[in-house]
Amino acid sequence: MILKDLFGEDIDVFLNEMAPIFLEDSHSLMEQLNSAIPLGDFKTVKEAAHALKGSSASLGMEVLAQLCTELEGCDAGKVPVDLDKVFLEMRIEHDRICKFLSSQCQYAPA
Repeated sequence: MILKDLFGEDIDVFLNEMAPIFLEDSHSLMEQLNSAIPLGDFKTVKEAAHALKGSSASLGMEVLAQLCTELEGCDAGKVPVDLDKVFLEMRIEHDRICKFLSSQCQYAPA
């Protein structure tokens, strides 16, 4: 388990203190992406993807971080990825992570 590798004996501290913050922040960022992608608001997409990439990568959530990197590369003049497809993959991965973390720390986002 990557979390144990990252946090070792401090995994309970992570699950009780850091996981709820990640869950709340990541839900907000996913909502921003959900709103910005259909509007073609590339500035918001890049900012939200960058923020989510940072927190995901620092917590060992490599798949989610990589998907964020793909979205972060979008630009109004050039869209190198299928935003809808990547965002769908992000939602699936984010949901999987959130279900796991919520089951471990008994946190349920609003």
